[in-house]
Amino acid sequence: MSCSHVPALQRTASGRRRFLRVREQCSFHVINFVAIAQKLITWKFEGRGVARGAGIAYARGTISIIPARKKRKEETVHIKQLFIYPVKSCAGIEVKEVPLGATGPRFDRMFVVVNEAGEALTQVEHPRLCLVQIRFTGDHVAIQIPGAGKYYTPLWWSEETPPGWSEGEGCKITILGDSCRGIGEGDRAAKMFSDFLGEPCRLVRQVAAYPRIRQSQSLGTSVQLAFTHTRPLNIVAEASLDDLNRRLDEPVTMDCFRPNIIIGDAWPYAEDGWKMIAVNRVVMRDGGPCTRCATVAVDQATGITSHEPLRTLAGYRRNPRREVAFGRNFLHINRGVLRVGDALTTS
Repeated sequence: MSCSHVPALQRTASGRRRFLRVREQCSFHVINFVAIAQKLITWKFEGRGVARGAGIAYARGTISIIPARKKRKEETVHIKQLFIYPVKSCAGIEVKEVPLGATGPRFDRMFVVVNEAGEALTQVEHPRLCLVQIRFTGDHVAIQIPGAGKYYTPLWWSEETPPGWSEGEGCKITILGDSCRGIGEGDRAAKMFSDFLGEPCRLVRQVAAYPRIRQSQSLGTSVQLAFTHTRPLNIVAEASLDDLNRRLDEPVTMDCFRPNIIIGDAWPYAEDGWKMIAVNRVVMRDGGPCTRCATVAVDQATGITSHEPLRTLAGYRRNPRREVAFGRNFLHINRGVLRVGDALTTS
């Protein structure tokens, strides 16, 4: 350790004692010990995770201590990119703006592919779902399935009811054990996806007649969802991905985490500490950490799976329940429009 970084902590006896105590507690080799604040922040290591507020990040047997920030009640950052995923577990679409409705971003997760039992299929079971491309063409959705061609269907939001629809067309499906209903897209879509995935399945659309309502104990309220897992919005700071990639031999791209909102101008893992977000007239509240499954280990360009980045994340981003968390879920309190470049005030 360079001695040039020590004097600021040695000006008082108590400062030196605290410095020595921290050094003795760390069984790892400390690197990049730079610009430490004159007043030490209490560092609390939670498992092998990143200590919140202390600016500490560590993995692979080392601790890298970065400059600690002065704690602020509010922080202003901006929206770097926006994405929606019209078909659950299929490729996403980058957009410049997106309206927020009752279920979240418009056209996000409004379709899901299910098996014969009505269970939602994801990239965990079928990594090749990431190769299915989605495009909007006028008033239709074009679903490009490799080797099967394109399937076109009218572009209705999940808050709308298709013309000519009758209640008898509804079908029961299950998403992560949560029962809900939708309407099937017909035999042609079913055959195309069945041939592609190698098992009988069908494409199901969400409609207004069958709202999906979940009770959230952690939020203390009911949440209306599209065919997403648990929350309407997923947010990741661009700097969080940058920090992860510094730990990997081969960098990964943001699409393997499938966020709706990518934040610029934020510190790594700053999203972990945000309880409220305000942008324009939209207010969003924290919905908890986004725990990650094997989907993040799927190369979204090829559909090939590996151990990374899940293995590296497991080394430093486990929560007390041993779940791997990356990014943050949010619930919007009111409707509005999000746009790339919008400033967000976080607290």
